[in-house]
Amino acid sequence: MLLQHQASSVAFGFIVFGQIGVAMACRSNGLLWFGVGFELVFLAVLVLVEPVAEVFAMAPFPLTWLGWMLLAPWVVLLVDDRLTPRLKPRVAR
Repeated sequence: MLLQHQASSVAFGFIVFGQIGVAMACRSNGLLWFGVGFELVFLAVLVLVEPVAEVFAMAPFPLTWLGWMLLAPWVVLLVDDRLTPRLKPRVAR
């Protein structure tokens, strides 16, 4: 059961860090960055505070996964950088 709870935590962590990548791609205002900070704190509470983690079926995961999660925003930025020019409609001159 512990492995399943860790997997839930890792999956949610990848979602959070992927959303950080989307926020970086949007280059939005400071209020968005407040939301990103809140989401990181929320992730930490869900994973590290035992009574809360039990309710949401999460558990602390090995720190090596955190390293992989830190790559998620950069993957989102890379995909955004490579696909956005191709998806924009071309203007005929």
